[in-house]
Amino acid sequence: MPESSRRDEYLLLSRGQWDPGKSSEEIQSAIDRFYIWYERLVAQGTFKRGHRLATGTMLVSRQGVTDGPFTEAKELIAGYTLIQVRSREEALEWSRRFPNPAGNGKEAVIELRQLIELDEFPPSDGIERFKQLDAERGA
Repeated sequence: MPESSRRDEYLLLSRGQWDPGKSSEEIQSAIDRFYIWYERLVAQGTFKRGHRLATGTMLVSRQGVTDGPFTEAKELIAGYTLIQVRSREEALEWSRRFPNPAGNGKEAVIELRQLIELDEFPPSDGIERFKQLDAERGA
């Protein structure tokens, strides 16, 4: 059976932040490891998008806005990377290779979430409207 050309998108949410006890050389080493990982993603055509996130957060509701942060530093979502891969296993492998900003040898905590395409939902008027809106904006 031929290999499927379908490529699923996954969101990698990296948790944690720089260890304040690390030297500037150790932090630079962590940054270098990240860019090696990132360059491999790009070279294989897997990388879609990604950004580091600010540590300040806000909870927004109809009752108002509450400034954060709201979680412990180790649970803080530090950034995200959107990848496009052939399988769940490939997404897991990229997640396992993600370098930990806290230092070499420490395991990174990555939350991995698959994006769901509209075609995966049962047909409905709402889904058809979303598809129409996507088509209108050229998505």
